[in-house]
Amino acid sequence: MYKSSDKINYKVVNLDGSSIAYNFGISCEITQKVFFFADTEFLQTSSYTSNAFNLTFLFKF
Repeated sequence: MYKSSDKINYKVVNLDGSSIAYNFGISCEITQKVFFFADTEFLQTSSYTSNAFNLTFLFKF
């Protein structure tokens, strides 16, 4: 039997149930030392919904 638990700040908020999630992202090398990353995440369970959008710039020394 499949069972899961979701935690936020080390506290259980959802003991079981189905969930829908996706993570989609892109990355781009602007120059040899500069990179750009963008991604979006979505998670929906029976108890809560979570969304995130992340932008990251990376510079190599």
